[in-house]
Amino acid sequence: MMKTTRRGQRSVGSGQKSGGGLSAGRARPVRHRLSGSGFTLIELLTVIVIIAILAALLFPAVKKVLQKAEINQARGDVKNIEHAIKAFVTEYGYLPATATVDTWYDSGSASSIYNVLRATTASTLNPRKIVFLETPSRKGAFDGSGNFLDPWGQVYYLKLDNDYDGVIDHHGTRRMSVVVVSYGPNKIQDDPNLSQSDDIVNFQ
Repeated sequence: MMKTTRRGQRSVGSGQKSGGGLSAGRARPVRHRLSGSGFTLIELLTVIVIIAILAALLFPAVKKVLQKAEINQARGDVKNIEHAIKAFVTEYGYLPATATVDTWYDSGSASSIYNVLRATTASTLNPRKIVFLETPSRKGAFDGSGNFLDPWGQVYYLKLDNDYDGVIDHHGTRRMSVVVVSYGPNKIQDDPNLSQSDDIVNFQ
């Protein structure tokens, strides 16, 4: 119960303690914790800094692994194109082109060869509509025209021995019926005979 003194002031009742607790004027210390997270702000910032350092250390290694995977993909594609053209010749006895001289097929003309190999359009060159070149599982392997693209978005260039003399001139005489080239990560044509070249070709 509360007791009233002569001056009308209330004294502390028996159910309340007059001492030993925190005084009303003293603020309880507050720790800076994010609501419901259980981490202090300093702890969270420390974790973020550690993650950033680890990411900086791992990024070059991850990038190198990805680049190697792209190069291996391009090498596989180059061989698949060569095998598809050779299979076409075995089936029909001629190359999938109408030219009569050795011809370089670039981004403006290579699709005519790839569409024949994939049997995506009607062609007298592939009357039985046999699929010699399968579509890779990776996204963006072919553009809207039918050009086969390397991992860096450039067309796989072709040169065919359309005069059937068994020789193709590409940075030297090549005794083969088809040359397939990817310009590699730098997307620039280099001399594949040079050690610093990053071109990917089917005769290396």
